[in-house]
This record gives sequence, C-alpha cells and structure tokens, in this order.
Amino acid sequence: FFSSRRRHTRLLTVTGVQTCALPIFNAIKITKADKRIKTDEVLIGANMEIQKLVKNLGLGDNVADFAKQIFNSCRKKKMLRGRKTLIIAMGCVYTACKIQNIPRTSDDFCRQMNVSKSKLIKTHHLISKNVDFEQKFAEPEAYISRISDILKISRKTETVAKTILDKYPNRQGKNPVILMAAAIYIASEEKEKISQAQLAMAARCSEVAIGHRVRDMKKHVPQ
Repeated sequence: FFSSRRRHTRLLTVTGVQTCALPIFNAIKITKADKRIKTDEVLIGANMEIQKLVKNLGLGDNVADFAKQIFNSCRKKKMLRGRKTLIIAMGCVYTACKIQNIPRTSDDFCRQMNVSKSKLIKTHHLISKNVDFEQKFAEPEAYISRISDILKISRKTETVAKTILDKYPNRQGKNPVILMAAAIYIASEEKEKISQAQLAMAARCSEVAIGHRVRDMKKHVPQ
C-alpha cells in the first residue's frame, strides 16, 4: 500500500513538471516574436513619416535614406524608449539636412509637423550627442536662390549680397537665413528696394531680426 501511493506521487510530480514546462517555453517564443513584430512596425512607421516630411520639404531621396540610417542607429542605441517615434524621425531628417549642408531651418520643420522649435532642437542635440557623424551647417549663400526665386531678385543684387556677406566678420553662430536676407536688403537698396517685410516673408523669418542684422552689417561692412 505504501509503495503504491509512492508510485502515484512520483507520477503526479513528473506529470506536473512536464505540463508546466511547455507553456513557459511557448511564452518565451511568443514574446520574442512580438518584439520583432513591434520593431518592424516602429521602423515602417518611422520610414513613412520620414518620407512624408522629406516630400513636404522638397528634399531628395538621399536625405530620406540618410535620415532612415540615423533613425536605425537611434533605435539600436535604445534612444526610442519614452520618446515619440514621430519626434525622433523628424529630428533625424533635420540632422540629415545639417550634415548634408542642405538649407532648411528649424522653422521649416516645425511648420510642417506642428512641433515646437525647442523640442526639435532638443531632439537634434540628443541625436548629435549619441550618433557618430561629422556635422556641417549650411552657409548663408545656400539660401540665396530660395529667396531670389520668390522675390525675383536680379543677378546683380545677388552678387552684391554675396560680396557683403564675404566682408561681414560676425557670421559665426548667426542664423544663416537672416544673414542672407539682411545682405540682400542692403544690396537692393540702390535699385530694387526690396522691403524687410518682403524678405521676412520670403525667408520665413522675423522682420525685426532682419532689421537688427542690417544695422550690424552696415556698421562692419563699408558701403
């Protein structure tokens, strides 16, 4: 009688271990699969947002491809935790423009995505700090064709504006769009007489900021 009960106990113990082990193993497999699916969904969503933003800003496929590479680097470094994919994707495109020396301002991005400028800049700094690449900022001259196309500025005024910029000593750390707009304003004073309000609309920046930079340029650049 004693040995019979012992046998039943052993059988129940073994059976219990076997029936418990199978669900645990399956749960591990399912969890890994869920993680892969979630990662794929995040990448697909980010790539769609990058393509949409690149198209709206009139950027090329090279910017989109580079921004996707930056986003993937952010994902591998686990920078997506606690952050919105949309904001990171936007920061990647902005960073790609900076690296490739493409003239797009933070205001251009914020208007497209309805995101605050401070949040974009903060995300850009986060990416710059954690992803390895050499960063180059667009020169003011890169914006002249964009402003000229809108205001139909003459080639002569463009040339004079570039000369003014070359002679201006305080370019470091200044907004390149405002620098270019101020130089065009000074260059156009004799003949075309483009107003600061027109330049502010074309350059998508503050009229007050242009006025301030114009005054500073006139002090340092001989007319």
